[in-house]
Amino acid sequence: MISEEKRREKYLIDDVPFIREQEVSETTAEIPFFKLRPSRIIKTLLIAEDNDLNYEILEEQLEMYGIHCVRAVNGKECVQLFEGAPSGTYDAILMDMQMPVMNGLDAARAIRALPFPEAKQIPVIALTANAYLEDAQKCKEAGMNDHISKPVQIEQIIRTVEKWMK
Repeated sequence: MISEEKRREKYLIDDVPFIREQEVSETTAEIPFFKLRPSRIIKTLLIAEDNDLNYEILEEQLEMYGIHCVRAVNGKECVQLFEGAPSGTYDAILMDMQMPVMNGLDAARAIRALPFPEAKQIPVIALTANAYLEDAQKCKEAGMNDHISKPVQIEQIIRTVEKWMK
């Protein structure tokens, strides 16, 4: 499937057929392995992640679902990108907790303290290796909506973001 450049069309995997090896012929080999459908909910995520490999994997998987990603390499840059963007630019923020310059908790507090309504409303979701209940409580106290422990399944991220966007 080819999308026109700059149309920002979004797609989600809808159906993955199972084909037995003996069923493959010239005809079935031309059938797409999966069908895609546009995503009407999530368009752009701001992702605060200092680890290059973690970000690249996350971005690649989210873009398979048609979700555009913008990266901040630390909490301070995340706050600056959010504050400097026009209203409605980002649908949600995915926030790593342990980053240089400014950690995820401080970045979430700084975003919630900004003097415009969207700063209080945008879903901020922690992505962290810390899976303890006290870590989730710290995230909530910092103004985050939710907490997802790494390693994450991409579908879990999408479901969580969609839940907070409704």
